[in-house]
Amino acid sequence: MLSPAEAFVRKHLRFNFLIGLLDGGAFGLGLGFASFTAIIPLFVHHLTDSALLIGLVPAIHNMGWQLPQLLTAGWLGGRAVTSP
Repeated sequence: MLSPAEAFVRKHLRFNFLIGLLDGGAFGLGLGFASFTAIIPLFVHHLTDSALLIGLVPAIHNMGWQLPQLLTAGWLGGRAVTSP
């Protein structure tokens, strides 16, 4: 017999998997159009000749991915694991 949490997960697994794949594909497509290491720095180069500002574009992108995880790791590490 499945617990209510396991039944909930099994019921929505196929839908969540499909939406996850579509979300990842759309994200990858968007990154292909706006590369943070080539296209956007090239655009910034047309606005200014400052090497510092051009170099900040990929640095800000990487910081945007990693900083929230670093700031919340200690808080989330102490939480108890619960199931839906």
